Amino acid sequence: MVLDEASWINFKEVTLSNGSSTQYSGVVKFIGDDVHHIKFENCDIVNNYAGTSNNGSLIFSDEVNTDGLLIKNCKLIGGSNAVRLLGKGSRPSDGMTFESNEFTNQFISALDITSASNLSILGNAITSNSTYRSAIAIYVEKTRDDVTIMNNVLSGMGDWPMGGVYITESKGNRNTDRIMVNNVFNIGDTASTVDFINVSIIESEFWNLAHNTIVVQGKSKEAIGLMVDGGTGNEILNNIVSIFGSGQVINYDQLGSVAVSEGNSFYTETGADFGSYNNDAIVRCLAAVSRHDRPLFLKAAYNGPA
Repeated sequence: MVLDEASWINFKEVTLSNGSSTQYSGVVKFIGDDVHHIKFENCDIVNNYAGTSNNGSLIFSDEVNTDGLLIKNCKLIGGSNAVRLLGKGSRPSDGMTFESNEFTNQFISALDITSASNLSILGNAITSNSTYRSAIAIYVEKTRDDVTIMNNVLSGMGDWPMGGVYITESKGNRNTDRIMVNNVFNIGDTASTVDFINVSIIESEFWNLAHNTIVVQGKSKEAIGLMVDGGTGNEILNNIVSIFGSGQVINYDQLGSVAVSEGNSFYTETGADFGSYNNDAIVRCLAAVSRHDRPLFLKAAYNGPA
């Protein structure tokens, strides 16, 4: 189904499907400059495609403004992506909401959103039997104003996904709310060697991550539970971040990208890896301190060899 410059259409309690298993098995495509206030509620949206072609996504668009899109209480099954919406860089799609949906067996992503403002991702359940090793379950790029990611549950299987949540170039100021709260993101497998990075906040500003449970399982020493790289003013509060196997619990890659990190509980089964991280964090912190002001000795817990 193609929606060309469509607006104010509600789909309720319907099944939308494409029985093809080819790369052109998309179900709903938005085209034109502006497709706004489309609602899907209590719908089943399904295809049989398992591959990397974006034309096999369940709902998708490219350079289309999709203000007011609502997908709620739906079952989205199969496809390369469940929802892949590439908005216009000049005017982000405003007020999109994805709430209380079940995302099942997408090959790449459940949500792939670029160029949005006032975006809400609430109470969704995500899992997949995909074997694709480069997948990211929730990908959000170039947002403005408020973004809320709350009460979602991601249950990874095997090598899927490599990344749980990836936020990049999400800009704003202290007067807007960008929050990731009360989510459970569990990815990896005890036998996997994939370099999992569960939650990534990249070149983004004033995000508040609080009360999340972030878990990675696997054998790779490059795996990371939570990464913050670039940006400014981000706050990491009262989260549980665990690594079962090898890897780093957290990686704050650039000085100043995290304004506050308090009340978090970090767990790793491999003390040596946490020791490496801890020693690295100390070196990074001291790098910004002049030799004159730098302490001669540090009192710190022993967490294993570096």
